[in-house]
Amino acid sequence: MLLEDFYKVENTTTSLEGDHTAILRINNSHHLYNGHFPHRPVTPGVMLMQLFKEDAERTCGKTLYLKKAVNVKFMAVVDPNEDPQLVLEYSLENIDGELGLKGVARHKGAIAIKFNARYGYKES
Repeated sequence: MLLEDFYKVENTTTSLEGDHTAILRINNSHHLYNGHFPHRPVTPGVMLMQLFKEDAERTCGKTLYLKKAVNVKFMAVVDPNEDPQLVLEYSLENIDGELGLKGVARHKGAIAIKFNARYGYKES
């Protein structure tokens, strides 16, 4: 997991309808930004996708693995020097033994990524 190294969870909420929101603070001095990119940090899209997975794991209490990602759209650059806060908004749904996730991540009020995924998990 990337928690406590790449980011910290500042707050999480779940609405009565089951929609989840997580407010994260990205570590702008993380070593990843030494190469991506020096003097102009850009959070890699795969890291943004991983943040959804990790938050969904905390929400559902299961270890997840990505089975399928569809309609992944990167809409804006996430530069933690401009603003280290990132807001994940997503819903989860059980679909044929898999966990479906549909969400967006917002950075500086704008949508940075739209993300739909299916995760597998093992029952404990």
